[in-house]
Amino acid sequence: MSTWRPFKSNKDKNNNESHNHGHSHGHNHGHNHRRNNYWDQFKALAQTFADKEMQATAQVQTFMEQIDDTVLNVSLAGKGFQTGKEEDLVNMLCDSAIVSLNMLAVSCEYLYKENDRNAIDLGRKRAHDKLSELKSSNNAVYELIEPH
Repeated sequence: MSTWRPFKSNKDKNNNESHNHGHSHGHNHGHNHRRNNYWDQFKALAQTFADKEMQATAQVQTFMEQIDDTVLNVSLAGKGFQTGKEEDLVNMLCDSAIVSLNMLAVSCEYLYKENDRNAIDLGRKRAHDKLSELKSSNNAVYELIEPH
């Protein structure tokens, strides 16, 4: 009696074929096929789960980076205004901040629809932490943007 292995080598297959000579000899070899089929299904499900986990992790990381970039864009616009930069430059920085905020809102809406509370909670904490950093490093800019 042979031991069950999840994969059959070509050698095993050739041995069975040469032993059987096309006859079944009353042996039920279908059970190995079912086991291999279940193993293949298990591997496929495990890979799908791993892919989904990697995708979810990458999505959260991208969301965190988006929050960092949005806070940076908004603070740069505030710094430009605070330091008296040219009006065109300040307007451009404000436009960039608005685009960042809009894209962040789209991401938040998507995560809300996907019911991804974990990413939303992490994002909320990240935004709070970034704004707290800004408050301690440049309170004047923080005071300028905080009401908005």
